[in-house]
Amino acid sequence: MLATHSFFFERLVTSVGLFGVAAIIFIVSEFALMKYFSKLADAIVGLKNAMLRKIHENGSNESLEDVIGRVSSDIDFVIWNINGVLTTLLPNIFTTVTSTITIFSFNTFIGLITLATYAPYMIIAEYYSRRVEVARGEERKAYSASIAYIRDAIYEHRNGDLLNKVFMWWRKSITALMWFDRVYWGFSLFTQYSSATLISYLSIEKARSGEIDVGTLAGILSASLGAHGAMMNAMWALCIQGQTIAAIKRIAVYFTQDIQSRKKEKPI
Repeated sequence: MLATHSFFFERLVTSVGLFGVAAIIFIVSEFALMKYFSKLADAIVGLKNAMLRKIHENGSNESLEDVIGRVSSDIDFVIWNINGVLTTLLPNIFTTVTSTITIFSFNTFIGLITLATYAPYMIIAEYYSRRVEVARGEERKAYSASIAYIRDAIYEHRNGDLLNKVFMWWRKSITALMWFDRVYWGFSLFTQYSSATLISYLSIEKARSGEIDVGTLAGILSASLGAHGAMMNAMWALCIQGQTIAAIKRIAVYFTQDIQSRKKEKPI
């Protein structure tokens, strides 16, 4: 009996210790990014000025409305999204890794099953990122056009009908984005709860057969729920990055014009 209590206490201390490490990593990662946060506004201003210089030097083949949106909106969109990705991805990745190690420390078989249940999150994140890039590109174009047409509608009292068409264009694009969001979260939540059910069933069966004790069972269930919640949020951060790529491409075209022109001028 004394040996059983000692074993339970040892596993409990290990579990609490690992979650404590995850908490420390979470806090340290946030403070480590403070310098980055303080530079976000400077980065936005600097990129806008650089983009304006490139447009003045090389011109632009895009519509005036779209160019205005790329400068005034897309740069902000990219910077803040990258910030959101970093602050969401890193802590959740650390939490997933720590929780998974905790499960492995309790039972190797359950740990392997837990690893296998992460695959659906990656599959749906890849699908989301591939499809959402197109939808976000359309939304950015519509949003850019609306900025210029709103100005005309307010100050010059014209283009009212065209502005309504742009609003409907934006609404169609954002509705597509919301649909992909629902697909990701719906599939991910289904994966989370179905995986938790599977892990719970297997863990309870091992407890009934005497392979693990009740304390280990509780630790596995707690760690698996934490791991799946963190994994789902980490993959969502990568999905947001998939949206950001569309805006990055809209901005990058002005910074790669010199390179492209030099390639064209290079003799064969």
